[in-house]
Parts: sequence; structure tokens; C-alpha cells
Amino acid sequence: MKATVFFIICIFCTILNAQDTKQNPFPIKSGIVEYSFYGSKTGKGTLWYDDFGLKYAMYTEVTTGNKTTKGWTIATGGYQYTWESAKLTEGIKTKNPMLIWANEEQVEGIESFNESLYLGMGMKRYGNEVFLKRQCKSFTGNNGKVLIWQGIIMRLDLKEGGRPSYQAATSIKTNVAIDAKVFRIPANVKFTEKP
Repeated sequence: MKATVFFIICIFCTILNAQDTKQNPFPIKSGIVEYSFYGSKTGKGTLWYDDFGLKYAMYTEVTTGNKTTKGWTIATGGYQYTWESAKLTEGIKTKNPMLIWANEEQVEGIESFNESLYLGMGMKRYGNEVFLKRQCKSFTGNNGKVLIWQGIIMRLDLKEGGRPSYQAATSIKTNVAIDAKVFRIPANVKFTEKP
């Protein structure tokens, strides 16, 4: 679950570089991105987003060793909700990081956000690379490589505990209708609020 949470955090952080207005983290209104996980963990994930990234949902099924974790992260309204499918009675509720960003981020800081994030991880901006027929920004370093298109992580290759771990977009659809039920929070989950 830790690696999946890191991947989700990377998704939310990297979208900040994609748009130069305070209101819209993504430059594209909506999308569905399907991912494959391989290396030290295997599995799949789907990211749905709407309202230019102010609402998003991520579902992952990831196996590390003999343990498979299925989990959701949904942000809608003012909060982000995270829970594992196997633990349908408990989850975590935090303030929606996209709304915090949209309300607080200054335009001049957005352009360099990705670079500062990956520079802090020991990576450097390394030109562009085509992935899934899209021109992506590339960041590379000793601990891995990241490809980003329009703020969306297209490929993330990292070493976790010395073992390689990969996440790669396998398909992407943009400006599509997103079913509202994707953003529905289950009523039977008791969420513990965290700062």
C-alpha cells in the first residue's frame, strides 16, 4: 500500500505543473488513465478525473510478494478519502489537496513545481520523450525516471528499497464523460479525519 500511496501522491503533485491558472490543476476537463504496475509489484490501476482535476478517483489492485492490496482514493468536495476494499469499514479522510492547491498556489510557482519535486528526489529534467504517441516531459536520475504529459504521469520507474518498480499508462482517454458513481463515497466506511 505504501508504494501505491506514493504513486498516488506523485500523480496529484505532478498535475500542478500542467496548467497556469489557479482554478484548474489539469488543462484537460476530464480523463480516464489506465495503468499497469510491474517489477517489484504487479497489478493495475485506473485514474478518473473531472472538473479539470478538482475531482479524481484512483483504484488500484497491486500485488507485492504474496500480498494483494485493492484500494481507492477519491477526492470530491473539500476532502480526499482513502480506503482498502478489504477494509470496507475504515478509511482516512483528509482535506482535498487539489482544492488547497487551487486556493493557495501562486501562478509563478506552478511552472517550476515538477522540477523542484523531482530535483528533490535527485532527478533532472532530461528533454522530452514520446510515450503512447504523446510528447512527454522526462525527468531522470539515479533512483529512476518519470514521464509526464499534460501533468499526467505516463510512466514512473523508481527503485523502492533497491528493487525496481514500474507504473506505466496503458491507455488514456481525455475529455470524456465520467460517471458520477466513480466519485461516490461508500456510506458504510467510517473515515478517520487526518490533518
